[in-house]
Amino acid sequence: MRALILTSLLIVPACLTPEDETQKIPGRDDLTMKVLHAHLTNGLSEELTFEAPEGLQSTMMEVRGDKGLYYLTKFKTPHGDLIESGGYSTRGAREVPGLVDWLFPNTPSLSLEPGEYKVLLRGETHDGNPITEDVEIRLYAKAAGSDTCGIHYDFLVDKNAIDSNDIETAIDRSVVWVNNLYARQGVRVLDYQITPIQLPNPNFDVETESVTGQVDQVLAQARATGDARNDAVHIVVVRQIGGADPSGYAMGLPGPFDADRPNAAVLVSTDAYTDASGFLDVDGLASTIAHETGHFMGLYHTSESDGITSDPIPDTPTCSGTGCTPSFTRNIMTPGGGSVRVDVSEGQAFVLKQHPLCEPATFDTTPPSCTLSCTAPETCSILGGDSACRQACDPDAPACTSGTCKPDDMGTFVCAP
Repeated sequence: MRALILTSLLIVPACLTPEDETQKIPGRDDLTMKVLHAHLTNGLSEELTFEAPEGLQSTMMEVRGDKGLYYLTKFKTPHGDLIESGGYSTRGAREVPGLVDWLFPNTPSLSLEPGEYKVLLRGETHDGNPITEDVEIRLYAKAAGSDTCGIHYDFLVDKNAIDSNDIETAIDRSVVWVNNLYARQGVRVLDYQITPIQLPNPNFDVETESVTGQVDQVLAQARATGDARNDAVHIVVVRQIGGADPSGYAMGLPGPFDADRPNAAVLVSTDAYTDASGFLDVDGLASTIAHETGHFMGLYHTSESDGITSDPIPDTPTCSGTGCTPSFTRNIMTPGGGSVRVDVSEGQAFVLKQHPLCEPATFDTTPPSCTLSCTAPETCSILGGDSACRQACDPDAPACTSGTCKPDDMGTFVCAP
């Protein structure tokens, strides 16, 4: 397992108190979950209420049913303010048949105030017909605490997507890229694990219903072997993705906390970043991993391709379709763009920190610096907090006289044990 930092912060637990006993999430003093049940009749549920005590930072509601599409018809705060679905879940969240998640708050202009909240669900078929069925609701409550947090990654890499000899190097480099991007805003990669897998079909077409079954099968097998943890973001690296965006796709927007549902994964494609000679643009791949992670943690595109729709976060750069600013092009949630996307706004980081998968962790957000004077081919390097002169290397053509070519704490590739 790769570990960048593993420092957790204990904070006071909090809970919600509807009808069943609140469950504590193992290993997370900041997080609790309650399972509720609701019945939809002719497309509408009864009014649901839950009490938010003092000290909560955010909540995420997961709805699971048969094959319906679910929406929020009503969401009222303790003050009686009606927050429309677009404000609560950013244009209705991404729906997978039978599954949907809503994260609140999902913009710095909202906050989870203590008191009673009222919710009304709507369910319908793809054709817009109202449904009658029972649904399960998982209600996660995250306590307020640290200003910094971190995520765990589980990479499930199809051997058809990356040459077996290059899998670890490509993922190592990608994680360093993602971590360097998000850590400046207080979100780090805590650890990650890499599992090569063999998929019978290397093509995942996200515009077909079969993709749900494909992802569900991958996650089920990975859960059985411990390669898909409940508290991790699961990145499935495939050869091809069919649909409007061939580079990446977040099955959930936002994605769920647990790995036991088929929208608990992010798909990324290597085909989109591999040239005719077989060279893989790892920086481009890493950018897509960071972008789709943003979706999975609750972020939408800063502006959609229609030039009209944008996210609800005030400090993200938008574009009407013409004359886009450089700041728009550089933002990680800009559609397309590859590795030129290198910025995360404070508002976007705020949303990432609300998701239950972002575990409280303390760390210095100032990038490490090395001040030793070294002579080429050695370079000043920090590895595990230890500063030393180490031989620099090229991960695409490592030539280490000892050790292996891997990234240090600053993202520089050096020869190390």
